[in-house]
Amino acid sequence: MDAVVVSHLTKRYPLHRWLEGPGTAYDRQWLVSLIKMLIHRDEKFITALDDVSFRVREGEVFGILGPNGAGKTTLIKCMVGVLRYDSGEVLVYGYNPSREPDMVKRTVSLIGAGSWAPFDWSLTVYENMKFYALMFMLDRSKIEERIEKALRLVELLEHRNRYPETLSSGMR
Repeated sequence: MDAVVVSHLTKRYPLHRWLEGPGTAYDRQWLVSLIKMLIHRDEKFITALDDVSFRVREGEVFGILGPNGAGKTTLIKCMVGVLRYDSGEVLVYGYNPSREPDMVKRTVSLIGAGSWAPFDWSLTVYENMKFYALMFMLDRSKIEERIEKALRLVELLEHRNRYPETLSSGMR
């Protein structure tokens, strides 16, 4: 069974959105260079995802690698329904995040690696996982089993009683 199917996914941002909001001096310098290049080519959009397609089978371990700005975060946000894409199709266990975001949210757990805000720092790894399991209304009779299975899968079972600040970034 396919867990995730991404077909011909495209996401473009209007160029003017990249001009808005705060940023570091380095971000602005990079942005000015990018804008000059794009305006010279008479572009009005920045393409974050261009015809991306892949399939992940249930039980398969799948990674998304690429340099900064390659579209990894945009791709994940499109897959879980946080961001709308321009064209293509995404199915997560048969659910389309654009049409059935609630069903996708019940199927997927996402904690971004760059942000640790989702953790309650006063709770252990296990307690944080249980909190999110309850928040996403998982079947209470299966929570313990699913937490143990997830921790075993990512080789963190022995760290279940540690607090987030004692873990490396990768472990978090």
